[in-house]
Amino acid sequence: MDIFQLITLGLIGSLLALTVHSFRPELAVCVSLAVGLLIFSGILSDLGNILLHLLQIMEENGIRQEYILTVFKIIGISYLAQFAGELCKDCGQNAIAIKIELAGKVSILVLTLPILNAFLDLVVRALSFF
Repeated sequence: MDIFQLITLGLIGSLLALTVHSFRPELAVCVSLAVGLLIFSGILSDLGNILLHLLQIMEENGIRQEYILTVFKIIGISYLAQFAGELCKDCGQNAIAIKIELAGKVSILVLTLPILNAFLDLVVRALSFF
């Protein structure tokens, strides 16, 4: 989907949620969730194309695919945690939003441990030459 279409969808959805909120606040959250999912589905094909392109570059240069896949998992977790946290904030549940964001950060940290380990191994091997 074109960025202008996504922005228009977001603005219309925001206005609709604002209008619905004055009558039925619980439905405004559903409108926000639906619009967010529509926007996310609008960018899925672009994300897939980016992933395929990066995997091709990595294959051509002999870089291990698990590193880029881990980076994409990290990006996905951060976007999903932010999306869920913002939705909770829209519902007035700031405490739950903070806990979702914390869970996302911990998940990201867990995913980075193998990359950090490989990096530290590389540094130790490089320093052993001196």
